[in-house]
Amino acid sequence: MQGSLAQHSSLFGRVCFTAALGGNAIFFLYANLHVGATEHVLLSIGGESVPMPGIFDFTLVGSVEQMWQSHSYPLSIIVALMSGVWTYAKLALVGALFWAPPSWISVRRRGLWLRVLDATGKWCLVDTQMLVIMMVALHFDIVVPSSDAGAPPLVQAQVETTPLVGVDAFLLATLSSIVVTHVALYLHRTAVRAAERERTRGYARELAGAALGMLDATSPPRTPGTAGSSAAPTGATNGVGAPPLLKPTNSLTPLPVGGVVRVHATLFASLGPCSGVPGLGGNLGDSAAVGAPHLEPLGEQLPLRVRLLVPLGLAASVPLMLVGMVVVSFTLHVHGIVGAILGADADTSYSMASLCAAIGGISALAPPFVLVVFQLVLFLTALVAPLVWPILLLVSWYLPLRPRALRRLLVIAETLYAWAMLDVFVVIVAAALLELDQVAKFTLGHECDGINAALQMAPELGALLPGEASCFGVAPTLDRGYWILVVGVILSTLCGGYATIAAHVALAEHVARARLAAGQ
Repeated sequence: MQGSLAQHSSLFGRVCFTAALGGNAIFFLYANLHVGATEHVLLSIGGESVPMPGIFDFTLVGSVEQMWQSHSYPLSIIVALMSGVWTYAKLALVGALFWAPPSWISVRRRGLWLRVLDATGKWCLVDTQMLVIMMVALHFDIVVPSSDAGAPPLVQAQVETTPLVGVDAFLLATLSSIVVTHVALYLHRTAVRAAERERTRGYARELAGAALGMLDATSPPRTPGTAGSSAAPTGATNGVGAPPLLKPTNSLTPLPVGGVVRVHATLFASLGPCSGVPGLGGNLGDSAAVGAPHLEPLGEQLPLRVRLLVPLGLAASVPLMLVGMVVVSFTLHVHGIVGAILGADADTSYSMASLCAAIGGISALAPPFVLVVFQLVLFLTALVAPLVWPILLLVSWYLPLRPRALRRLLVIAETLYAWAMLDVFVVIVAAALLELDQVAKFTLGHECDGINAALQMAPELGALLPGEASCFGVAPTLDRGYWILVVGVILSTLCGGYATIAAHVALAEHVARARLAAGQ
């Protein structure tokens, strides 16, 4: 535990952080063992409500099994790994990094692992985002009007997926897990800054000793035994056989100096010879890690294509994602008898923005507060954060910033990326929609078997139905807005990741050169 994050925390802090990790894992287990949502049919005949039992209950384990049995193998594997295995593995890794001493994992590697865990924690929400899509896709109203215009509908059936305690708990557990990782990363940065301050104080004491030594060296020699005399000149020895009070100048720990960092114009001493990626060509320490790397006085700039394409990709990703959010991303085509009854409402199109707006009225049984929370989380994580963090990285790429300002800007950008879940949405939309028909039919079970058999025996009747001769079917299509989002997400992820690495390396090399210059 010597030198670990736990050692840098108080006993109370160690207990609270470890308890938070354990409690978060229990929270996930509680969510996984409870029903996440239930498929309901709200039926009324002649204006009179008819109680109906739930059609299907969604749980994490049950959903994975259901997807596997319906041959939706990719979706089943994604949900099982991300929302099942990764939730617990991430907490275990954060706990190990909190307690592991530097002899097990270096300070630099610890910071790198914590940043990776911080950036990937959002993928635990794959199951929740899939459920949101299912809530929208399996929500429709079937109305058979009465011949009397003033009478209530003869038959009205509203199919909805109602979120229950399981998905509510899972959402809160995932958000808590992201916050816990933020805390661990904050403790790491605090510990590193404390080590830097300690080295700075030591250097200040050495400078003070050096100044006193120079004053004594310039003062006239004193006769032994007189007032203020010393047995040996200050700065030479501290008594017989004692080591010198002053170290050689080049052994002093230099103070970091100011200046500004221009990431795009930095001369990288650690530029990879083939890849052009900073940090791959030299022995570079973490920008906040202890010790300075051995750097040459000059390095080389990033390749011209990199200096042009990275900021261009970041700048282009923001309008692309913004347009993709408001343009139609997917359309759901309901087929069979249900599609014939729905008529013009059988085809429903959604953009990312309209999907977020639709969540507020997606269920008549769920508490309104729960739907508002889902709506707010989706709005902030899938609409706001993905647009802000590339802008911050573009600022860090071009503007000349002091090291402290650049470090803070990188912390804000990395934190926003941890909450920017548009990339998760893009992946799960493709996986969920392409398998939606199989999953929906499997969810209905044998309820439509009799109707489907009758339609097979009467092909002329089945030919009148939209899409397919069945009781129910759904055929999703990915539209233009989805592909615009894909391009925007890929650009922001690749260019943003490169800009983040380059900024960290530029900051590390700036500090290293400043310390080398101060020590010469």
